Amino acid sequence: MKLDKLGMILNIEDVGLDWAVTHAEAPFLDLTYDKSGESNLYFGTRNKNNKSQICRVRMKFKMLNKWELLYTYDEPMLRLGDLGYFDDSAVKTPWIVHIPGHRSFMYYTGWMEGKNVLYHPSIGLASYNPDIKAFVRSSLAPIIHRSSISPIGHHCPCVIYDGMFYRMFYSSLTAWENMDGEKRSYYCIGQSRSTDGRIWDMFQYSIIHGADNFARPCIIYEDGKYKMWYSYSKYDEHRYRIGYAESVDRGITWETQHDKIEFDVGPSGSFDSDMMAYPYIFNYQGIKYMLYNGNDFGKKGIGYGIIYD
Repeated sequence: MKLDKLGMILNIEDVGLDWAVTHAEAPFLDLTYDKSGESNLYFGTRNKNNKSQICRVRMKFKMLNKWELLYTYDEPMLRLGDLGYFDDSAVKTPWIVHIPGHRSFMYYTGWMEGKNVLYHPSIGLASYNPDIKAFVRSSLAPIIHRSSISPIGHHCPCVIYDGMFYRMFYSSLTAWENMDGEKRSYYCIGQSRSTDGRIWDMFQYSIIHGADNFARPCIIYEDGKYKMWYSYSKYDEHRYRIGYAESVDRGITWETQHDKIEFDVGPSGSFDSDMMAYPYIFNYQGIKYMLYNGNDFGKKGIGYGIIYD
C-alpha cells in the first residue's frame, strides 16, 4: 500500500479565527451533503490557552486532486463543556454519522484535565441543531462508560453501521506510567455496539494491540472485508505512524498487516517529518484519499494523499 503525498489540504494559519490558533487535529470530511464538489471538513483546533474545540470549514474539490478552502464558520461547531463536566478541557476528534429518523450525530472525545495524570478522556455525543447551525450535546455525561473491563478512559471514536448494529471502534486507555518524570499513556483499540447509535454496550476490550499507543481507528468496508487504518507509537522506537489491519468477520477479529504500509514520515523540515497520525480514509470520484496529521498531532494542519493498494 503506497501513499502519494499531495502536501497539506489545510494550513491552520489560513483558518483565521482567534479561537483556532494551532492544530487541525483528527480530521473528518463529511461528503454526505456534497454539492458541486463542496464538503464540510471538521477537526479539533486549539485556542491560545491550548483548549480544543470543534471547527468546521467548507472545502471544494478542484481539478488534479486539489482541494480549496472556501470559507470558515465563525463559531465552534461544539464548544467546551461547563466547568466540572467530562469535556470542560477539550472537545476533539469528531466523527459524524447521519442516522435515519434522527438529526446528524457527532461522536467526539471530551477531556478533563487531571492532577495525577495529564487528562481523563471520555467519548461524548452531540446532535446537529439546524436552528443554530451547530451541534448540541445529547448527553451531559459520556456515552461510553468506564467499567471493570475498561476502567480508565476512551477517546477517538469511529462509528460504522453494518446493517445490524452501529459499531464504535475507539482507543481504550489501559494504563498510565511515570517514566523518568514523564507521564506515559498506553492505549489499545476496543469496540462497543448499539442498535440506535445512542446507547452502547462494550463488546470487545482489546482487538488491536502490540504497541504502546493506538489512536483514531478509521474503518471502511471494501472487497468483502473491513479495513482499518490507525496510528500507533512505541516509546522506545518512534512517535505515531500509520498502521493497518483487516477483518473478514464484521470486525470481531483483526489481522494486523503493518508490512503492507509502504510509506512513512516526510523528510527533515516537512510538516510530517516526525509523525503521521489520526488517519481518515474516504473515496471520492473513484479515488481513495487519506487525510492525516503531521508533527505534534497536527499543529500546522492536515496533510493528504492518494492511497494505492
